[in-house]
Amino acid sequence: MTDISKIHAVIIGDLVNPPGVDSSNRSDFDSSLREIFDEVNGDYEKNLDFLVQRSNTFIKVMINPEYALEVALYLKARIKMLRKYYSLPDLDIRVSIGVGLIEQLGEDAGSSDGQAFRFAGTELDKLSKFQQFTLRSSFKEMNISWKALSLMVDTITDGWSYEGAEAVWFSLKGLTQSQIAKILDISQSAVNFRLRAAHWRATKVLIKTYHDQLNHFVD
Repeated sequence: MTDISKIHAVIIGDLVNPPGVDSSNRSDFDSSLREIFDEVNGDYEKNLDFLVQRSNTFIKVMINPEYALEVALYLKARIKMLRKYYSLPDLDIRVSIGVGLIEQLGEDAGSSDGQAFRFAGTELDKLSKFQQFTLRSSFKEMNISWKALSLMVDTITDGWSYEGAEAVWFSLKGLTQSQIAKILDISQSAVNFRLRAAHWRATKVLIKTYHDQLNHFVD
């Protein structure tokens, strides 16, 4: 077993079909991204902030790798929700998670380096145009099953509508269906319908599978 205190996760996100850097709404779009990053920092970890590179690529280091998949799903949901607001029907995000050692852990992602960074970067580069999500760790046995997990995440999130992504986002934040219904001013049955359409039950199984496998190999 490997000491979990030495294992971290690196999430690299690459925006797909965002507004151009010179477009009139790019400044507002970047502000919306910053709000999303702040939400993630507040709901999960704020030890190390997001590092934005080349305007459309960002890096997030998770000190605790246990929540990396949830953060990736959180980001997928929130980016899909921006489609409606900015009239960008093809807006999406490619996400790669690397789980492993970080030999150099600085005050931010830009001053950090290690195995987890290399895994995330290498796997992101390997994604085909039909893929949006990938995972890789330093454990060979875990990677075998994670290939299937990645495919399932890809398949599920690809079908998220705005309403489905919104319902999943609220659920990831820990809200109940009745609480979501009250916020959205819709019936609880409507919330249930949106979550079923977004395959929320299957998503929860994937999250649990990720947690169980991580805890099995990392102690």
